[in-house]
Amino acid sequence: MQYQKNFRLAILISLLACGVLCLNGQHGFKPAQAAEASIQLDLAAVVHGFAKAPGLPEGDLFLLPKPLSLSLNHPADGTTAFAVNAASFGAEAQTMGALANVPARGFSATQAGATVRALTCAESIWDGNLILSSTDGASGDVVRVYVQNGDGTGVQELLRFTRGAEGFRLSNIHASLKLYVDNRFSMGPDTKQGVLIPFVDEAGPRGKRTGLLTFSFPMDFDSPLHGCFQLGIEITRGLGAGTTSVVVPDIVVNRNRIAGDENNPGTGLLGQLTGGYPSGFPCAAECPVDEGCKTICFRAAEYYYLVYCAHPADIPYGMVLIGGVNFNRPVAARSMPPATALRMLRTQVPLQYLNREFVAAQLNLLNAGGEASHYVQEALKAPLSCYGLEFEPFQLSNGFIVSATTRLGDVFAQTRQLLPLNRPEDMQALARLFDQLNGNNNYGACS
Repeated sequence: MQYQKNFRLAILISLLACGVLCLNGQHGFKPAQAAEASIQLDLAAVVHGFAKAPGLPEGDLFLLPKPLSLSLNHPADGTTAFAVNAASFGAEAQTMGALANVPARGFSATQAGATVRALTCAESIWDGNLILSSTDGASGDVVRVYVQNGDGTGVQELLRFTRGAEGFRLSNIHASLKLYVDNRFSMGPDTKQGVLIPFVDEAGPRGKRTGLLTFSFPMDFDSPLHGCFQLGIEITRGLGAGTTSVVVPDIVVNRNRIAGDENNPGTGLLGQLTGGYPSGFPCAAECPVDEGCKTICFRAAEYYYLVYCAHPADIPYGMVLIGGVNFNRPVAARSMPPATALRMLRTQVPLQYLNREFVAAQLNLLNAGGEASHYVQEALKAPLSCYGLEFEPFQLSNGFIVSATTRLGDVFAQTRQLLPLNRPEDMQALARLFDQLNGNNNYGACS
């Protein structure tokens, strides 16, 4: 009993001392990095007008006065935004299918292994238009287009493109979506999953580019894509030296008709029609907010082993996954298997090493409130760079690349997926990452 009191007192003193040292940034403590500056792009938003004509059954297109904002929060090193012109992309945007007198903008990702994400405010989308490009060395890069609810839930992947030798292959497409190449009017045959979309021209400093890619939303009211969503575009770089870029010429949106809209000035961009266009915004103003780095306290496996030995009542309630235990189903954190896994304090055997560090990492999540906690959910969305980790990007056996821009939640998800597969190289790489994240302080200081 006296040992337990002394042990808990030592932990308390250590935590108090750490609090002072952490505030001063001394004694080797590396604070979470401040959120990097966001990059904002104003995308052209266009809407169908009221007047119709042969060849324009849905009406002409009109440029809305308010652009659609695209935010890149926590951009990786080397991420740039650009306006499309001959110097930045090899030619003027209109020669690639962009609308006349409508500015096209894009962004590029260069850092090897990085994932760069961009989100718009909530929108009701009719069509979207993209152009993809990449340089030599970018083979294997992935571009994802997706939608999500304003609170970040309900993610639906619309499109996934994988860079090949001569273009981008359409690796995945949403069952309710249609994709057309160099066919803004979405007429005729659409592009199917698995098809290679070839490069058609040079893109200046950004390598080679595809034609105009138009993705068309369904108009059915019962479609899972009917509604207001934030539109996301994500570039995941491979480990080679190269650059991949996404250009957005325009997004066709839906608007509600309100009184006086038939008098809205301007001529259509396709057929020079007049007669006005709807302007009522149909969605709640839900924009992505960069709230900086949300982090939780990560404590070492050694610390939790001592807690199991001296005062197991301090172990949080909840479930943890341990590779090879209970048929790879979670067990109670307060049971003996987690304590046994944590005993492997010096082992480098891949499964034991990963079990030790992953058990500690899961206990840290439980200590912070568990994955049902709103704060933990926000922390899981933050990139690993928020913890000041320093490591070279690495690729797992399923092709997933882990880098400083990888979200904490994705690391946990990949570990749960790969742990039962018993692949030593994956285990060793993930164990080293969790080891660095958890730290090695016996007294419970946050790493």
